[in-house]
Amino acid sequence: MNTKRKWLASLFVLIGLSQSMLASEIVFQSTHELVEYSLRHNAQLQSKHALWKAAMEQPNTLGSLPDPMVGVRLNGSPSKTEAHSFDQKRYVASQSFPFFGERSHLQQLGKDKSASAYLTYLQEKNQLT
Repeated sequence: MNTKRKWLASLFVLIGLSQSMLASEIVFQSTHELVEYSLRHNAQLQSKHALWKAAMEQPNTLGSLPDPMVGVRLNGSPSKTEAHSFDQKRYVASQSFPFFGERSHLQQLGKDKSASAYLTYLQEKNQLT
């Protein structure tokens, strides 16, 4: 019986302390501070900002060459002398090159998408303020 009272008393003390320890009050001195705080902690605005940052990286990848291809082609059927060899083996390495001006066009398209994402971010920020 005595241990139950100790547990209950300690439980009430913990509950009483947790509200005072966990509850924190944020005081703003001006409306400007309040607006800045709300803009920093708005999830929708943070997602638009992340989309803009991702769109800023896209022109670099769009303007680069595609990855080279390396491979082995096995032609024919297995030879009769050895169980696992083929008649012809061809080693292939290839790199595709786009037409002139295509890479710069894709890079400009990526820059335009980045600018569009930035304007969407600014529009969302202006709607909130």
